[in-house]
Amino acid sequence: AGFGGGTIALGRAAGFLALWACLAFARTGRILHLVPAGAGAVAALFSGSRGPLAGLLVGLVLGLAGPHLAGPRLAARGRLLAAAGGALLAVNLCLALGPSGSLRRVQAFVQGEYGASEAYRASAARAAWEHIQVAPFGIGLGGFATRVDLDAGVDRQYPHDLLLETALESGWASGVATLGILAAALARAWRTGQGALAAALGFWVLNALVSGDLNDNRALLALLSTALALPGGRP
Repeated sequence: AGFGGGTIALGRAAGFLALWACLAFARTGRILHLVPAGAGAVAALFSGSRGPLAGLLVGLVLGLAGPHLAGPRLAARGRLLAAAGGALLAVNLCLALGPSGSLRRVQAFVQGEYGASEAYRASAARAAWEHIQVAPFGIGLGGFATRVDLDAGVDRQYPHDLLLETALESGWASGVATLGILAAALARAWRTGQGALAAALGFWVLNALVSGDLNDNRALLALLSTALALPGGRP
């Protein structure tokens, strides 16, 4: 996944690797898991993609707050914090090696300075919402690119938000159903004590709401299916 696309795909793959490695260390305490945790965090930062970094933070918070991981809860949470600290240390040590352009993008975003990428997403979201309100049955798959089309010079013509995309192109019912499926999957993972799965879902859900189209979120769809298939009653 990381090498089959652009910087966003790399950031997502690396950020998820870092999150899963941190969760694995919290569960097992095996020092070897700290290596991919640090390497993933560094690669996610160097990609310059902000969504995966925010998703990593959301996943770690859910991991700390959620039903946990094997072993005593306090010990598991302590190991998760230690893994996150180790990943942050790796990032700090490698900052001098990072691509200057990627680091500037992340720094500007943290400081609240938004560039062309953020501006396009905001414009796309506004345009999608305006069309959603007058098209309860949707405008058809791929309709954003053909009927909304903000800028002919932009290659990736979609709302960059999974909920907006489904509601716009497939109708209000599809948007509500998508929201329901996301909520049901998170609730099922949380209720059945699958803290790592809940954290993973948090990572991918946040990314799906800020970048990519439906096809870019295959990992999220796989995790949704996994969560909804957990035993414990009907989803």
